[in-house]
Amino acid sequence: MPLTIDELAALLPFAKRNAPDTYACMVLQSMAGLRILEALNLRECDVDWKAGTIEITETARHRPKNLYSFRTVPVPPMVLDALRWERKRTKVKSAEGFILANSRGGPHDHNNLGERIRKVLKRISRETGSPGFAQLRPRDLRATFITLARQAEWTSVA
Repeated sequence: MPLTIDELAALLPFAKRNAPDTYACMVLQSMAGLRILEALNLRECDVDWKAGTIEITETARHRPKNLYSFRTVPVPPMVLDALRWERKRTKVKSAEGFILANSRGGPHDHNNLGERIRKVLKRISRETGSPGFAQLRPRDLRATFITLARQAEWTSVA
């Protein structure tokens, strides 16, 4: 069940304030359409800051899901801003160049991060009184991107 643009506009700042370790991953999923493992395995060398693109490729820890998963994704400035923010926020840098690293500079466990994202969704649901957030799964953030992209394309064609 994807979010509306208004729900997404409420969720992302909430996550940044209340669960900063989940924020960049949530932005990558909802604003660039990355799968959670693609976001977790994004390296500095995969981001073209000038062109505004992210390349999804194989890393030592992750092989893209299928042939079509290898891709270059154009991203809006908000995604690049979230990645810059994450780089500043992270005190211990990953030796492998991963942007989303845990507090020791190592890889996040995707199940652990997924659980933390679920907690953010439940918390915003309680605090806003909107039960829809609590029903979401982390993968629904990617579905939100796909839905909003389709709506934007239909709107621009009409």
